[in-house]
Amino acid sequence: MTRPAPYRVGDLVRVVDPRVVVRVGYPKCVDDYLGDVDRLVGVEIDAIADKILGLPMLHPPSKTLDRVRRELALALARRDGFGGRERSIHFVEKPELLDLEARIVSVRSVMIGTYHCASGGRAWYDDDYEPAYLSDRQTVRIAELDVFVIGDPEPGLFRMRVEEKAEIPVSHLVRVQAAPEVD
Repeated sequence: MTRPAPYRVGDLVRVVDPRVVVRVGYPKCVDDYLGDVDRLVGVEIDAIADKILGLPMLHPPSKTLDRVRRELALALARRDGFGGRERSIHFVEKPELLDLEARIVSVRSVMIGTYHCASGGRAWYDDDYEPAYLSDRQTVRIAELDVFVIGDPEPGLFRMRVEEKAEIPVSHLVRVQAAPEVD
């Protein structure tokens, strides 16, 4: 049995499963905890900003306050273990990409599986050290596609083509035309 040729940059492909990769990682990320930070201490953060910067209407949104919120969200995420040990691919459904043909811009590999932390090796004489690893590890190839989306025009506005990059696992694609060979 021969293997199919790998997907390469320049291949023309058709999308058969329109789920787009949002991120690869653990169940939760820092952005998932920002709402919790605002709910728990958002009023206090704003009160500190008002006290330092003056009236709330006079100061623009601050990058420093965003950093404080993100650091607090990171602390919550670490306390929660980022929601679990399962490293996986997180998708969002984009039905408008179904049966769309596009060219591959880049291809990368990602690892998914269950994380196990390092153990042993507590002293210089301890030979029982086991490094961290992923069990049930799988390699998934993800292709980045060049996608042109034509938005619905509002009355009085012209149609505009918006270029968007979409990352989709190669298992969700079908090759229409291979990229030309380069010498």
